[in-house]
Amino acid sequence: MFDLLFSPAFLAAITVVGLVLASIGLLGRRIDGHPLCRRCGFDLIGKPQSSSACSECGADLGRPRAVRIGHRQRHSRLLWIASAWLLIAFCADGLHIWQAFWSVHWIEHAPQWWLVREVHSRDAKARDQAITEAARRDAKGTLSHAREALLVQEAMAHQHDWGYPWNAAWGDIVETAHTCGRVSDAEWEQYLLDAVTVRLTCEPLERQCDQIYIDIERGPDRGGSGPHPPWPIGLHLNLYCTDQRVGQHTERIWFGKDTHTGEWAYTLDDNLTGVSVLDSVRAGQTIDLLAPGWEVQKDMALGRQTLTAKFFLRAVRNDKVIPEPANRDVDLAASWTMILPPKVSYDPRYREGVEKSMGECKVQFYKNDAGAVLVFLSFHKPPIDLGWGVCLRCREAATGRIVESGPYDLFFGKGADTGEQDVFAILFERDPIRNVGRLDHHFAEVTLRPSLSASPKTGVAEIWGGEIAIKNVKFLPDHN
Repeated sequence: MFDLLFSPAFLAAITVVGLVLASIGLLGRRIDGHPLCRRCGFDLIGKPQSSSACSECGADLGRPRAVRIGHRQRHSRLLWIASAWLLIAFCADGLHIWQAFWSVHWIEHAPQWWLVREVHSRDAKARDQAITEAARRDAKGTLSHAREALLVQEAMAHQHDWGYPWNAAWGDIVETAHTCGRVSDAEWEQYLLDAVTVRLTCEPLERQCDQIYIDIERGPDRGGSGPHPPWPIGLHLNLYCTDQRVGQHTERIWFGKDTHTGEWAYTLDDNLTGVSVLDSVRAGQTIDLLAPGWEVQKDMALGRQTLTAKFFLRAVRNDKVIPEPANRDVDLAASWTMILPPKVSYDPRYREGVEKSMGECKVQFYKNDAGAVLVFLSFHKPPIDLGWGVCLRCREAATGRIVESGPYDLFFGKGADTGEQDVFAILFERDPIRNVGRLDHHFAEVTLRPSLSASPKTGVAEIWGGEIAIKNVKFLPDHN
């Protein structure tokens, strides 16, 4: 309906009607039959019959249509109505003209010198529009080579500075120039290396009872709008962590994987641990080769905490380091808020209610994998929140040796019927340290110990601190 009322045809009709009403209103209505001089409007009543000229202006009254009949009075109401119609029409027409004016992308018609000027504008919107238009013209081949070369150098400088907000149009200009052979191999390799960014990520909330896991992700590529160009053969970008710090405490405990041996390394000193950033790790994906966990201090203060880490990016071609400026240091940070863990209640009055709410504990072994064990637990409306660390004790069939696995975290909410939850216990026979053999499928004991880390980080104020040992478990048929 709105589109119909403000359509060009409807507005044109309003304008025509308004003009017609204004014309009628200005013409007015005849109020007498006096003869009037058409030139000056002088009332000719009482003019001598012998006179043929207007006594006011001297006009020849003998000419055709020299005399008109009657005074006229304007229609004021009609003029007000016509004014309202015309005002609506003119406002709507003005709106259409304004929309049409701003719908034109004037930047597309700007001269090249103006584009280069706007690229350096302090206005971020104008700057982005200018560089986007420059990239469009470059792709069409209408941007001069001199100005393209200037923009390529500026793009490379901005790309290397991670603090500069990146626009993919900068990358499009470099990639277009490379496609046309106007970028050297050294510049192209530098562009590919600088296109890769990394960042630290962690959970926003952590408790003093938790282990903080900080991931290293490959950030958004500082390249063009298309997919990341393929890496030249033999070119890699290795990432090294050289220092970590939380507040004033320096920590050097990181896990990493050595790029040469592929084995996990645990470093407590200044030895660098590297990771290769390849096409297989895309923007937004976790680099699963470095720093899977950091042990939080038990006395870390509540509130906002920030881990800062210094990384060293090193370009390597065929196992040889590429000299500067391919290598660079970057400082990254990850922040989280430390909160209190839930309280632990040791009130003995809860034990009876907890034990009554507990369902039957079931254990299931695997036929083809003797070391895999499933533990099933259920609670029906417990009187208090339960955060359990589930520990499983099994017996080696050949020697009768008791082995224990766990704890595995499970949480059951207060007053909730959470249904049956399961724990997949450790693969005993695959443990290279304990070298556990085949298990006795008729022996299992489960111990439930309170675990602060099992509870959700918010919404739980208190968990029960008691321990439950389950010796009589139900054995389910072996899983295929």
